[in-house]
Amino acid sequence: MRRAVLLTLVLLLGFAAGCAQPAPEATPPPSPSPVSVTPDASLEDPATPEVPTASATCQAFSLPPESPVPPVTEDDHAVGPEDAPITFIEYADFECPACSGLHTLRHYLRDVYGDDIRFVYRHLPLTSMHDKALITAEASEAAAAQGMFWEMHDLLYEKQQEWSGLSEEQLLETLVGYAEALELDSERFEDALTEHVFQEQILADYEAYQQYGQMATPTYVVNNIFYPTQQFGGFGQLEGFIGLVATPDRMYPSPPPQVIDPDEDYMATIRTSKGDITVELFSGQAPTNVNSFAFLAQEGWYDGLDFFFVNHEQVALSGDPTNSGTALPFSGYYCEDELTDDLSFDEAGLLALYIGAPDLNSSSFFITYTPQPQMTGSFTIIGRVVEGMEVAESLTARTRGPDEPEPDTIETILIDH
Repeated sequence: MRRAVLLTLVLLLGFAAGCAQPAPEATPPPSPSPVSVTPDASLEDPATPEVPTASATCQAFSLPPESPVPPVTEDDHAVGPEDAPITFIEYADFECPACSGLHTLRHYLRDVYGDDIRFVYRHLPLTSMHDKALITAEASEAAAAQGMFWEMHDLLYEKQQEWSGLSEEQLLETLVGYAEALELDSERFEDALTEHVFQEQILADYEAYQQYGQMATPTYVVNNIFYPTQQFGGFGQLEGFIGLVATPDRMYPSPPPQVIDPDEDYMATIRTSKGDITVELFSGQAPTNVNSFAFLAQEGWYDGLDFFFVNHEQVALSGDPTNSGTALPFSGYYCEDELTDDLSFDEAGLLALYIGAPDLNSSSFFITYTPQPQMTGSFTIIGRVVEGMEVAESLTARTRGPDEPEPDTIETILIDH
């Protein structure tokens, strides 16, 4: 229901699973015991506020550890600068349906990140499941020998349903036809397949990858960190994960210190490129999550972030430095939900935290434009707009995708009481 609430936030990468059993994924981060919010500092009062005894708790999040995947060499199939800050490696199989569905990922990521990403493709032919995985990998290498790897790569995935049910003889004929369509030397290409020129190296690489356990296809690795497919429920969080890996300096190593007194009243002024939006914070009803929001605001964490999704019939969404809408713990921690009977989405101008699953509140937030009763009980409400709703309503409407207008930004968020 959570994803359906903000339907237009559904990402391009919505596939739930790949082929074969999931890889161990370099051991996903453990789930530490919840850490209670502890006193440390206050906004203006030098006396440290007390932690409410019945408040929700927060817990730290850490990225999976780096894995010793082989370094990228000139023998790899790669696009993008060698010195790109993001190295994205895909382990895949041409007969894998999920790989086919995601085969345009290379173009998408290059569009999003430009020269900040290097995309690498490596063969992971699951021959026990896909009887044509090995020969199609060989076909891509035979094309690569003539400088046409990516063209054959794309063609094999685009035509997967056409060739996946063919006999061995029919498949060879079809692959040679693809080579002719790409204007390759088809005789040289056919000889490479019939003599299995590239098979030994493909299988040797495959054996080398076994040190990581039983890998699924596709498996993605970002800067030597395996994407935790199981933990994140599929591939829909992939872009956000890239942002996490690429910007670890934005993550705090522990939950936030106590910076508010839940018995005091607080106001947040969201200064945007369109003007100020003043919000009354519900420190009494949602003390833990208001504390987190106030802490991040004090730290300047929100400064410069975009309102990257604005639908004037629904919400304006921000607080995600990757603009991916994936609601991952970009701040480095999660906080539990604080859902109360006296707060509901029965009016416009509510400030709430956006999450992808229960009890995973972090930095992402939204402001409602209209009553959204279907959201009640799913998202923690932390405040209400009391001034500047006209500013919120003037935010530029936009979704995620090409040819969208420039987003409005948060200049800073000030907390007062």
